[in-house]
Amino acid sequence: MSGSVQLAAIMFTDIAGYTAIMGRDTEKAMELVRKSKEIQKPMVEKYRGKWIKEMGDGVLAQFNSAIDAVNCAIEIQRASRADLDADLRIGIHLGDITINEHDVFGDGVNVASRLESVADPGGIYVSESIEKAIHGLSDIQSRYLGEISLKNVDYGVRTYALQGVGLPVPDVGNKDLKGQFWAEIQRRGVLRAGISYILTSILLVLIVRRTQLVESLPSWGDLALFVLLGGGLLAALFLAWTYEKGPSGFVRTSSDKSWKNPLETTKRKPLTSNLIQMGLIALIAVAYFFPKINGKPVMTDDSEVAASYYNKSIAVLPFKNLSGNEENVYFSDGVMEAILNNLSRIRDLKVISRTSVEKYRNQNMSIKDIARDLEVANILEGSVQRVGDEVRITAQLIAAENDEHIWADNYDRRLTDIFELQSEIAQTIADNLEVIVTTEERELIKNAPTANLKAYEQYLKADYITTNSKSDILKAIRLCDESIKLDPEFGWPYVLKARLLANLSTYGYEKSIWYDSAMVLVEQGIEKDNNYFFGYSTKAQLYDLVHLFKPAADLFRKTIELNPNYGFAYWMLGQYYMMNQQPEAAVEYMLKGTSVHRMENFDSNLANGYFLRQMDMELACKNFQISYQNDPTNFQVLEELIGCSRYYRDLESALKYAEESLKLRPELVNAKNMVAESHLFIGDFEQAEHYYREMIGSVNEFKDQYAIYPFIHRLGYAMMKNGKKQEGKDLMEKYRDQLLQSVADQQSTSYGMGEFYDLGIIYAALGEKEEAYQWLNMASEKEKTDGAFFRTEFLLTDPLLDNLREDTRFMQILNDKMQQQEEMKKIFHRKLSEYHTNNELMWLNAN
Repeated sequence: MSGSVQLAAIMFTDIAGYTAIMGRDTEKAMELVRKSKEIQKPMVEKYRGKWIKEMGDGVLAQFNSAIDAVNCAIEIQRASRADLDADLRIGIHLGDITINEHDVFGDGVNVASRLESVADPGGIYVSESIEKAIHGLSDIQSRYLGEISLKNVDYGVRTYALQGVGLPVPDVGNKDLKGQFWAEIQRRGVLRAGISYILTSILLVLIVRRTQLVESLPSWGDLALFVLLGGGLLAALFLAWTYEKGPSGFVRTSSDKSWKNPLETTKRKPLTSNLIQMGLIALIAVAYFFPKINGKPVMTDDSEVAASYYNKSIAVLPFKNLSGNEENVYFSDGVMEAILNNLSRIRDLKVISRTSVEKYRNQNMSIKDIARDLEVANILEGSVQRVGDEVRITAQLIAAENDEHIWADNYDRRLTDIFELQSEIAQTIADNLEVIVTTEERELIKNAPTANLKAYEQYLKADYITTNSKSDILKAIRLCDESIKLDPEFGWPYVLKARLLANLSTYGYEKSIWYDSAMVLVEQGIEKDNNYFFGYSTKAQLYDLVHLFKPAADLFRKTIELNPNYGFAYWMLGQYYMMNQQPEAAVEYMLKGTSVHRMENFDSNLANGYFLRQMDMELACKNFQISYQNDPTNFQVLEELIGCSRYYRDLESALKYAEESLKLRPELVNAKNMVAESHLFIGDFEQAEHYYREMIGSVNEFKDQYAIYPFIHRLGYAMMKNGKKQEGKDLMEKYRDQLLQSVADQQSTSYGMGEFYDLGIIYAALGEKEEAYQWLNMASEKEKTDGAFFRTEFLLTDPLLDNLREDTRFMQILNDKMQQQEEMKKIFHRKLSEYHTNNELMWLNAN
């Protein structure tokens, strides 16, 4: 059998109960068929259909469009209700048909005929293909009934019933329909009502949180609020299931009035329109993100509000080890840090970082002086005494202004209760300070990282080790491995080991050796404990190393979500906003981080040091000097002082600080680099070459004497100045070619100065000025989108730029950089004055 194939809308009609009528009254049955055809045929012609054939009491018609078929069916039903003493059933499907002479065959015909056979008397059933075709093209309404299994059709057909005045309510009880409940959910608009209620509830909770309307409620206030809103949701869903709005008021959704309701779903269910829901989402976004810029309640001129915020601040001093064994200091420090980290999870509480309080460990200062120095209202001090499996913790919370004890207690517990005890102390402190602790924050505080105390102890020992040498790092890594072996599900040692591997880069280990392993470890740590804020921060830093700044920023936001008092994450987000040319947000994040993490202690000189230099070099250098006086052994402060000395062209002091750094950390490649570089800047090229060669010798993973190290161009420059012109030039050109290839491949080195700047100074040193300006200008532009690739102090003093210093184009680059810093300085001091209004960051003052 051959014929043409085409897509068409097929309509099948028949008379409901015709067989029974024929059995009772043959003449009446024949008259019904005649009148039915008289009604239908003109309608088919009116809507440009093709009358295919008659099959007893049934009619098969073909239409070129779905909308014509549906309109024809509706008009046929309207006419038959008036003129025919019987009900018609109609089924319509859009599908492929095969036309052979005067007959049609195919899937379109089969489905339409089967839909007609299951339709209700007086009703019209259509397939999903028809519903999609007419959706939005007319005011015809339909309701999804579910997926129906039709005889001789080997797949389920998603079926819709047309609705309106005169059309019956479908009887789905005796039909083989799947997904009826979900279809009814959609018809009654329950999902829309639920979404609107949930969005309204979220907005209400955020308003309560941000405006602190529940601040005076007891600790169970949060639970009561959520129970109330949860009960309201159930009530809203029940009402949506049961009632809807019609033209004359509310009607039951199970009634005929509901089926004949001409209103759209969003009008049947008030306040569920797309526009209203989008408006609620926009309000939620404003309520959620706006307060997170500064992470604290909005300050007003009301001194009581400012005082309330100040009173919700605390510093946790290092706990004293009373165990009679110095080796147990790691344990007392671990207890102190656990309590501090638990408190840090509370957004309504300002908590000073551990490193910021470390300098008070052995200082004989009064509580009042320490609190004034740290700009907090409360101090927690305590002690830990461990004897075998027994532990005693003593803690006291002190209001610093009048040196009064707010709370104090002694706890004698077994070692197995240590996690529960640390959480209990943190929650007791929060309750005594009357801060808001959300249900989620309480759950995070209660969370125990491991049930294996041996694994926890090995982790604490690893974390306690000061990684000032390669041997220390390797020892700490071994302890992490032991901890992981004791409890493979304990996430923290995985993260710590990742950080330790990254620290190996300071001893000459190339990124290719440790980076992939560190990334695998940190991802394992997060998988095993997805509430460990340090895991997300560590992964973000690894991303930052390979210039994946956007995902790094997202992870730092997640870190702050879990620990709103983690200063380093704020600094790094500030860097991200700086790179994206959002200086206002950059300064805000930097100051927020500095408010909980003091300047004299660094997690990374790229963070706090970089920002303060960009915003006010004079103020930065002043504070670095204070930090140096407080702790002359702080390696990163010495790095910052080298930069300050170069900025003010005091190259002798820069060399002095570099030499101190090398004495402090003789193993570090970076320490040798600072000494070599300082000799180069001062014009002592022989010593510069000597130290650069030492650096090559210290990186024993490479055999080639002149392998491509990130400092090889500076060694080449020193050699040129020492009379080895050709050999030095060869080294510089070798490094230049690698950098050009790196840029062409869109790869990045892990060193902060950046390829563009290095290419600029290499071309400048080789006397190729046009190429030098090309790359320096590109570095200046890239700095705005990809981070700080060159610093003002290098533009001022880098000897490889000496060939350009008298050129107006170079002066323009330098002036642009200085102007950029002046603009940042204005923003910085404006923002800083807002903190000073609330008696914060008073120590960070240029006066």
